[in-house]
Order: sequence, then structure tokens, then C-alpha cells
Amino acid sequence: MVPNSWSILPPRNGRFNPFFLALGVAALWVTGCETTPKDKKQSADKDTVATLRLHVEVDDRATSARTISLVRSSPVEIKVESDAVIDERDVKSARIIEANGSFLIGVEFNMHGRLVLEMASVAHLNRRLAIQSTWSTGKETPASRWLAAPQMTQALRDGSIAFTPDASREEARQIVLGLNHIAVKLKNQPKPGKEDEDKDRLKSPDKAEDAIKAFQEPR
Repeated sequence: MVPNSWSILPPRNGRFNPFFLALGVAALWVTGCETTPKDKKQSADKDTVATLRLHVEVDDRATSARTISLVRSSPVEIKVESDAVIDERDVKSARIIEANGSFLIGVEFNMHGRLVLEMASVAHLNRRLAIQSTWSTGKETPASRWLAAPQMTQALRDGSIAFTPDASREEARQIVLGLNHIAVKLKNQPKPGKEDEDKDRLKSPDKAEDAIKAFQEPR
């Protein structure tokens, strides 16, 4: 069960109750067939949900700010706006991007997220965009972490980002899966199996490279 202190923000139209997703989605996958290890994994995957909160870096003069710690292996503290400028309600799709033997998380936003991302990157050029996520498989205590804080070195106009997360590949897979589940529930993307006429930009190598180049990872 997801703790009361952790919840997915409701959609801006108010139609989606996140608790039905977190607590009841497994019921959609119950069958009368014998359960196999693969079935169990698929069922667990279908319970996975995740949040995504993007906070803009601010200076010491900001009145509504908080200090966060990034990179567990070599912690770095930065100050960010307390309120997120973009959250999981704006996610259209997420995916893992393979890159030189490593991986990144790529996220594409809906129209609202795209506009906010562009305005934030223009207004806060060369500042960092701190990225936080909380995720749960539905079977374990939710995990929560600041994943990255790439620097916005140019205006982000295509509505997508790509970043190297402070997470294992399996954790990244769960985050991506959870974000896509939320996007389907919020109708930001079609249900699996239905044709998506609006192709995912991040499936294009050029778009993925553009998203990567728009950021400079913190040192």
C-alpha cells in the first residue's frame, strides 16, 4: 500500500484518482490460469507507478526555496524552488536511452509541459533543473530520490529531456514504466496495443541526441 505521504498528483481536470491505480490496477490482470514467474513479473510491473517533479535552481535570495542533496556517491547541495514547475501529469512518455555502454532516461512532455519547460529554460538559462522521482512496484516501500540536476544551457523547445539518473538500470526501468502507466491513465498516451498516431519523438535518434545536447551534466 502506498503511504499517505506519497501520492501522484491528480490531473488538472480532476478525473483521475491515483489511489485506484496504486491499489487496484492488479485486479485488471487477475486470470484463472496457473501463475508462472513471467506472469508474476508482468503483474508486478503493472502495479508500478512513479512521480516526476522538476524544480528550477534558484539563488540564495529566493524566499520559497529548499536545499537538496544530489549524487549519492559524491553529494552536492543546491538550492531549488520549493514548488515543481513540471510534474508527472505533464509526462507523455518515458523511455530508456542507450548511450555508449550506459543509459539515460528520456522523457517527452505533453503540450502543457512543453510550454512550461520552454519558458522555464528561457527564464532560468544556465541554471540547473533538479529532477526528483518517487516510485513503487506496489509490493515494496516506495523509493524516493533526486535523480539528476542537468544544467539548462539552451532553451528547451522540443518538449523533451534526457538525463543520466542516479539510479540503477532496474530502478530506471521501474521509473520509466511507472511514468508510462500514469501517462496512460491520464490519457497522455494511448493504452498499450493501440496505434499511437503521434509517434514518440524520443524514438528518433536525432531527437534523443538533441535532448542530450541541451543539457550539461553537473560536475
